Order: sequence, then C-alpha cells, then structure tokens
Amino acid sequence: MGVTAIVVRSDVENAILTLRAGPLLIAQGSATMSSNGALSLDKKTTHTLCTRGVSILDVVLGNDVIDVRTRVRFLGEIPIRLVRVRTAHR
Repeated sequence: MGVTAIVVRSDVENAILTLRAGPLLIAQGSATMSSNGALSLDKKTTHTLCTRGVSILDVVLGNDVIDVRTRVRFLGEIPIRLVRVRTAHR
C-alpha cells in the first residue's frame, strides 16, 4: 500500500513512531507499551489513524521484530512486521 513505518525505541516502554506514504509524512508521535502489553499512542497519532480508518488491534514485541496487527477500513485485518535495523551510534 506504499506506507512505511519507523519505530525508534527510546527504552523498553517508549518509542517514537513515524508513518509515511511515499515521501509524505502521515503521522509522527509517541507510543508507549505498558507492562501488561497495552499500547498507547499520543492523541494526534490516534486521531490521524482513526480518520484514515486504521486501528491497531495487537502489538507483539520481539528481539528483532515488532509484529503489529491492524484493521484497515475496506481491507480488513492486515499484519505488519517491522524488522529491527541496527544503526551505528556516534
């Protein structure tokens, strides 16, 4: 569908989420995962996804992947696997 997601984890519970459609920024905001596995997005990101008919059903964190199960209006459930890319820190 041409949408990319980048998640930069600042620690075990917090991350910055960036969604793009090609070169266009769709949303950028914060995400928090509670100790019981519940995901919370900031209000602006939640509103942006909602207006586009997207809801996040489930998120499972792995060592090198984040598996996200979404529901997209007119398309149904869509699984997304975000693979960890390690970058060099300077």
